[in-house]
Amino acid sequence: TENENYGTIEYVIYQIQNDPDPRIQTYEAGAADFAAVPLDRIDDVNGTTYPNTDYKILIKKDPDFLTFVITFIVWNTYKFPFNSTLVRKALAYATPYDTILSEIYNDILVRLYGVIPKGMPGWTDYGMIHYTYDLDKAKQLIDQSGIFALKVTKSLLPPLMIALPGVLLRRKEED
Repeated sequence: TENENYGTIEYVIYQIQNDPDPRIQTYEAGAADFAAVPLDRIDDVNGTTYPNTDYKILIKKDPDFLTFVITFIVWNTYKFPFNSTLVRKALAYATPYDTILSEIYNDILVRLYGVIPKGMPGWTDYGMIHYTYDLDKAKQLIDQSGIFALKVTKSLLPPLMIALPGVLLRRKEED
């Protein structure tokens, strides 16, 4: 296929390499046009110049960049304690979003407030709640939910007693 940047592409070599070091070395050497670089190694390749060229690997962290990457957690809202809206709100307040984005995703991903990423058709910020990390609010909501409240059930029936046949309760007599 004719490509204005590469000319005619006759074949594609796809190399699977589990270890990130050879992947990164191949990418930095210009022997690969694409490589899966672990997020904690992004800074190792960013700014690298391909040998014998003026081409540089540049990784931009742009919160307005359109991406299809969506990472989320789904709670089973039919089961306790996630069937409580207050518990789910408490978890939203107890999540350190900025820390997760910086420490785990190396600030490559941006925070989503809904199921459709910003810039995609159908995206809106209207009516979206922008939860912030607030442990005091989370604790207040958990207390308000009552999921840890002591529950006492009183019965009008007498306590249940189990009677065993006397044969089983008799001690064996010694000869």
